[in-house]
Amino acid sequence: MKKVAFFLFLFILFAIAFSNVVRVGDTIVIEVFGEPNFTKTLTVSTQGTISYPYAGTVKVAGLTVEQIKSIIEQTVRRFVKEPIVTVYIAKQAPLYIYLQGAINRVVDVTYIPNLTLTKLFSILGFSVNSEIDFSRVTIIRPGKSTTYNLLPFFYGDYIKDDPILSEGDIVYLPPLTSDMKVQVSGAYTLITPFEPGLTLRSLLLKLGPLNKENAQLENAILVIDNKAMYVNLEDVIYGKSNYDIKPGATIYIPKREERYVYILGYIPNPGVHSFAMNEEMTLSLAIVKAGGITKDNEKWIEKIVITTPDGKSKEYTKEILQKGNELKLVSGSAIEIKKYAEFRVYLTGDLQTGVITFEPDEPRTLAGLLTKIGGIKTDQFKWIESIKVNGNVVDKTKLESYTLKDKDVVEIKKYPEFKVYISGDFVMQSQVVFEPDEPKTLQQLFVKIGGLKTDQFKWIESIKINGNVVDKTKLESYTLKDKDVVEIKRYAEFRVYLTGDLQTGVITFEPDEPR
Repeated sequence: MKKVAFFLFLFILFAIAFSNVVRVGDTIVIEVFGEPNFTKTLTVSTQGTISYPYAGTVKVAGLTVEQIKSIIEQTVRRFVKEPIVTVYIAKQAPLYIYLQGAINRVVDVTYIPNLTLTKLFSILGFSVNSEIDFSRVTIIRPGKSTTYNLLPFFYGDYIKDDPILSEGDIVYLPPLTSDMKVQVSGAYTLITPFEPGLTLRSLLLKLGPLNKENAQLENAILVIDNKAMYVNLEDVIYGKSNYDIKPGATIYIPKREERYVYILGYIPNPGVHSFAMNEEMTLSLAIVKAGGITKDNEKWIEKIVITTPDGKSKEYTKEILQKGNELKLVSGSAIEIKKYAEFRVYLTGDLQTGVITFEPDEPRTLAGLLTKIGGIKTDQFKWIESIKVNGNVVDKTKLESYTLKDKDVVEIKKYPEFKVYISGDFVMQSQVVFEPDEPKTLQQLFVKIGGLKTDQFKWIESIKINGNVVDKTKLESYTLKDKDVVEIKRYAEFRVYLTGDLQTGVITFEPDEPR
């Protein structure tokens, strides 16, 4: 048994030390045998890089330890003959998923294999009473978003498609708004979470006995799916009628001798609002009592519907708000302020991630999306490798023509950085970064380091790429690869010291002069 445990321990150590691909946050060890100055323990930065002596900043995230070893060897070889280099991962970075919405936090799932959404909820202690809309939980991944109804999980139902979470997943938990509760107000009050199978009769049973001398049972207002209807609760109590209750339903039971209106929809404080006997019942005053509507929020209003107790409804445009003092209301009226549906796009990739919400008057195009995230300058745009909508590549030159749909997933990828390490006698920098539209050739490398004049070029003794000599006369034909090491060597100066009667001094020979 002890032998089994020992070998299992060795296996775990081996798996950690020799995991192939390096990630952000990993701790890697670079060992150069017999050279302590080149032996380092380094943590991969959030940019995916490490800083190594004489190599500068090196991009390692996404590379295997063997690829990193090759890069380090090229650097060390300039100072150590036939170096023995070893690279391994000493400590893996945690695996994270990200919660957004009602709860914003990072969850470490490194040691939780096959974690599903429902397991996550259990670990975090979520319940049906948590302030989360479990019927619209969304998992956002690059190029895709999927929404799940997990409310049945809290009532003992088996979730057939319980998704397994992966590193980097964004789990969007919509806040539980009033549309997921059931509320009774007026002569009686009750707020309760929605339960599957709830009816108006079972809701009234929660209230206990109802007294029609104190409450207008015959004139209650039931709101389901933002639609108001007048209900005689006595008929419900005695079994003559009943109604299925949905999430967000409200019922108002008026008190006797009360002047009131019921406001619902896009308003800070929806519900019943009463008027004193000396107050004039106008639309403006009703909206003020419900919290008011700012000028900035008016653009979200699609229309206003007023229903009087006799069941008649009339629609108004938002312009009626400018004349709200002139619109008189009947006691018991229901006022519904309808908002434009929210338009959301899920953004992933290298520029920014998250949920982007469009306002009603904003263009719902790819160009409009880029404007909303701060825009992209002309010199930055060339770094964009691809833009995908729901996994499909789009033409970057025609962003204005691409119309987005609600809940589209847009992925914006940048070109990976192309870097060449340079050493030798003519350069003052250790690395050169090429922009996406630049030719990746030796000739362009010379242009980027400032160029060499004709009288300087003859002083170049050799040019090597990764230790291999190249033809100096054919620089344009040499295509570079990312992380190549280019060495440029200069001829050593040839000097003669002259004395005597003609002239004295140091005479320097150029490389092409006979000596």
